Amino acid sequence: MNMKSSLTIYFILFLSTFVVAQEPDLYFRGLAKMDQEHYAQAIEYFSEAISAGNLKSEIYLKRAQCFYESGEFTHAINDLLLAEKLKKYSGSYELARIYALIGKNDSAIFYLEKHLSSSYKLPESMIKLDPAFTSLENLRSWKQLWSKEWYNDFEVIHAEIKYLIKSKQYIDALDLIDQNLTKYAHRPQIYAARGEIFMNLGNFNSAVTAYSHAIELTKTQSEYYIQRGKAYSKTGKYDSALDDLKKAINLDPGNFSLYIERSWLYNQMKMYKESIEDISFYLELFPEDDHAIYQCGQIYYDQGSYLKALEWFNKCLKINRSEAKYFAARGNAYLMTKTYKYAAQDYGMSLDLDPDNPEVYMNKGLARFYMGDKEGACSDWQKAVRYGSVKARELLNTNCQSAK
Repeated sequence: MNMKSSLTIYFILFLSTFVVAQEPDLYFRGLAKMDQEHYAQAIEYFSEAISAGNLKSEIYLKRAQCFYESGEFTHAINDLLLAEKLKKYSGSYELARIYALIGKNDSAIFYLEKHLSSSYKLPESMIKLDPAFTSLENLRSWKQLWSKEWYNDFEVIHAEIKYLIKSKQYIDALDLIDQNLTKYAHRPQIYAARGEIFMNLGNFNSAVTAYSHAIELTKTQSEYYIQRGKAYSKTGKYDSALDDLKKAINLDPGNFSLYIERSWLYNQMKMYKESIEDISFYLELFPEDDHAIYQCGQIYYDQGSYLKALEWFNKCLKINRSEAKYFAARGNAYLMTKTYKYAAQDYGMSLDLDPDNPEVYMNKGLARFYMGDKEGACSDWQKAVRYGSVKARELLNTNCQSAK
C-alpha cells in the first residue's frame, strides 16, 4: 500500500456527519477540489470556512491532508495538532507518519502509540506495511512498541476475516464468522463482513439481512446503509434502496458519489425533478466530470426532454470523445428529434469505438430507414441480428423481405 492510499483510508475514518452552518458550500467545495487533486484551491476553501467559524476537527484534518499532498509538512503538522486538540487521537496517525518521514523518530513513535491506544486504530498489518515507517523498523523503540498487545481478540479475528475477503476466500471467511458469531453477536462489524461476502457472491437477499443486523447495532455507519441500499437495488426494492441512500447522505454529506447514485435511482423511479436536483448539485462541484454530464443528459432523455438531452450530450462529447456510449446516446436524442442524418453519423462513430453493439446497429438502421435508405437500413439490421438483436430481426422481417 502506498502512502497516499493509506492517508486516504485514514482520513475517511474521520469524515463525520456535519454541515458547516455558516457557509456550507465552502466545505463541500474544498472536498470537491480535494477529490480532483486541486489541493491549493482546496486549502483556500477550507481556510475560508475556518475563517467563517468552522472549527471542527474534520476540516483541519482535510486541510492537513491537502498540505501533506502539497509537501507542506509543517502546515500539515500544525493542522493535525489542532485536530488533536478538538478530537482526541484524530490526528495521531498522520502526525506519526509525517514525523517519521522528516526523521523525528521519537515524535513518530509517540504519536503512533497514541493512535494504537485509540478505539479506531488501523489494522496492525496496514501500519507495519506503511512505507512511511520504513525508517523506524530497526529502532529499539519500534520493537518495544510492538512488544505490547494493542489488539483484542475480536480485532485480531476481524482483521483475519477482512484479509480472507480481500483474498476472495469467501467460504473460509464465512466459516470463521460462523465460528465466532455467537461470541461477537454484539459487534456490527461481523455482520457487515457477512454482508460484504454475500454481496460478492451475488446473494443480495442475504446481504440485506446481514447489513440490517449491523444497522440494528449501530445506525451511525454510512457504509452499512450504502451497501444495503445496493443490495436492495439488486433485488428491485428501489424504495428501500432510496431510503438507505438518504440516510447515508445524511451521515456522510461529503461523499459526493452518493448524489450520483441517488440521482440515478430517482431516475429509475421516474422522480425526474429530484434526479436533476442531485446531479445538478454534483455538477456544480465537478463541472468537467463527463460521466456525470452523460448521466444528466440521460435523465433528460428518459423524461422526454430530448433537446435538453442533446445539450448535455454535446457538453459531454466536448470533454471526451473516446466513449462509444456517448455517441450512441446523442444519436438516440437525434433520432427522437427526427434529425436522422446526425443520428446515423453518431451511431457510426459509436460503432467505430464499439463495433459489436447490436442496439446501435439497430438504431442506425432505423435512422437510415427514416432517411429513405432502405438498403443501408437492412444492412445494419442484418448486423444487429448477427449480434443477437431480436427486435432487429422483427424489423428485417417487416421491411426487408428480399434481404433476409
